[in-house]
Amino acid sequence: MKKPVLVLAVVGFALAFACPAVLAQEGDGEPQAACPDCSAPLDDRGWCAKCGAGFAKGLRTTCSSCLAAIRSDGWCSDCGVGYVGGQKTSCKNCFAAMGSAEGGWCSDCQVGYAKGLKTKCPTCFAAIGSDGWCDDCGVGYVGGQKTSCKNCFAAMGSAEGGWCSDCQVGYAK
Repeated sequence: MKKPVLVLAVVGFALAFACPAVLAQEGDGEPQAACPDCSAPLDDRGWCAKCGAGFAKGLRTTCSSCLAAIRSDGWCSDCGVGYVGGQKTSCKNCFAAMGSAEGGWCSDCQVGYAKGLKTKCPTCFAAIGSDGWCDDCGVGYVGGQKTSCKNCFAAMGSAEGGWCSDCQVGYAK
């Protein structure tokens, strides 16, 4: 049973060096006290001098400019990538949409961002912004919550809340 662990370790090691920023461990954006890779102390920016890597918002990076961008929801000109809420993108239009309070649609990548959600469907994108239903995908959105049950959708959108007899779930306001 040791082979799968070894394979996972090798894959993880390869990913860490193939990409300047990869998932590390969950975090709230505050610097960790010790490096999750080697346990050495991190500086006040979240940088490990021993590993040459920085940690913030659940991401690991080997670029100090990326580390600053991750912490500030900004763009790293050195690597040509941006970070918003711990998510990485290499598209400037996606970066702008991700960082906008009202969200937006990236016509280059054909994806939309709204209320913390990402979708490739233009109808879903409109539904997210208006608490609506997408017949094309068979899903509805209310307050940034996604559901595939029309009765749940109706109960979630009701001013009084409601009960979904299909799913046996109640929604209170």
